[in-house]
Amino acid sequence: MKGVKRKISHSQVQKMGLALTGFVEFVNPERIQILGKTEMVYLSTLRADVQREVIEKICGLDIACIVVTRNLEIPDFLLDEADRRAIPFSGPA
Repeated sequence: MKGVKRKISHSQVQKMGLALTGFVEFVNPERIQILGKTEMVYLSTLRADVQREVIEKICGLDIACIVVTRNLEIPDFLLDEADRRAIPFSGPA
C-alpha cells in the first residue's frame, strides 16, 4: 500500500470541515484526517472544479491519511488524488 510509512504523531483525529472551505492553515498533516457525513455533503454542494481544487490543496499538505466514515460514497477524484500522492485512504470497500 502506498504511503504506509507516513507519520501519525498525534492521537487525536482531525475533521476536515474547515479545510474543505479552503482554509488549511490549521490542518495538522500528522493527524488522521476524517471526512464524515457533514464534510462529504458539503463537498457535494461545490461545483466539480471547486471540489477538485479543494481536494488537491488538502492532499498537497502531505497528510498522513484520510478516513471516510459511515460507509459514505467517495468521489473518484478524491480516490485518484490520494492515490496520486500516495496518501493512505480508508473508506467503503
